[in-house]
Amino acid sequence: MPSDEVGDTWVDPSGWGKGVLLVENAAGEQNHLGRYWPSTGPQVTLYVPAPFLSAGTNQLCLFELEQSPCPPSPCQVSLVDQPILDGPVSASARVNSAEQRKRSARRKYSL
Repeated sequence: MPSDEVGDTWVDPSGWGKGVLLVENAAGEQNHLGRYWPSTGPQVTLYVPAPFLSAGTNQLCLFELEQSPCPPSPCQVSLVDQPILDGPVSASARVNSAEQRKRSARRKYSL
């Protein structure tokens, strides 16, 4: 893709803790991409639609709440062509999901 064209992409925040991700394009427009928590999953990447970007410089702002990989590592994220939707799922998330399904199955609705 030529450098003056933009397309859809995904941000991979692997190595970061949990937080919120924003993108600001060259025109100064800010867009909220969503929350990330790659170590808990299952969704790892965040979708960035092409209209949120512009040719030239775009800035990502990560509001990190737990841990940042920098320093000692450089502060960076990856832009990838495909989403990562099958990341890790924590044991507590699996237990909570199973318990929620059991509670939902026990509910009876009357009209």
